[in-house]
Amino acid sequence: MQAAEEAIDNEGDEVQSVGNSGQLTTGPSPANASVRSPARICIRRFCHFVVNLRYFDLFIMIVICASSIALAAEDPVSENSRRNTILEHFDYAFTGVFTIELVLKVVDLGVVLHPGSYFRDAWNILDAIVVFFALVAFVVRHMGSSASAKNLNTIKSLRVLRVLRPLKTINRVPKLKAVFDCVVSSLKNVFNILIVYWLFQFIFAVIAVQLFQGKFFYCNDISKMTREEC
Repeated sequence: MQAAEEAIDNEGDEVQSVGNSGQLTTGPSPANASVRSPARICIRRFCHFVVNLRYFDLFIMIVICASSIALAAEDPVSENSRRNTILEHFDYAFTGVFTIELVLKVVDLGVVLHPGSYFRDAWNILDAIVVFFALVAFVVRHMGSSASAKNLNTIKSLRVLRVLRPLKTINRVPKLKAVFDCVVSSLKNVFNILIVYWLFQFIFAVIAVQLFQGKFFYCNDISKMTREEC
């Protein structure tokens, strides 16, 4: 089976690609770019070819897993340790891979103006947010002479968003995405169950207060000698 199959519709406006994961993605035809110059058409076709390669998603999954392991291996106590320095260089490489993936998919699918474009998918927006704030954190960190670079709290708050990287795996595993969608769709029913649970808890709490009337009261402050002081 080929790594990617392309089906151009009758009008020639969109391309539907079926990758190895079985997901159907719709985007503009590489030959139907807004500016029909041969160079841009070739670039878009190249990006479409790379994104639909057989091992492209597998490679991105491996990078996501490696990035998650690197996040878990960081030393939170000694931030300037040798281990953190090595992991920081790995983080540069991971962010570079995710940035290249973002650029390839934006060129292939388009930005936001047509159905099937990159930023019309919530998971793609999440990926873009993670990449954007990672790049901002790098820029802020390496602005040595500016006051913002000395604000470590700003850098830490931006780097915290890296923990969202493992969520990128959900969009790439169809069964995992189906489970996640089921959980999200069932949250409404779970909320209704919680309302019933809180209602019964309140009822039995009122009954217990009326029946026992403080008989189980005790003082746990050892500095108080009498009941009145407590």
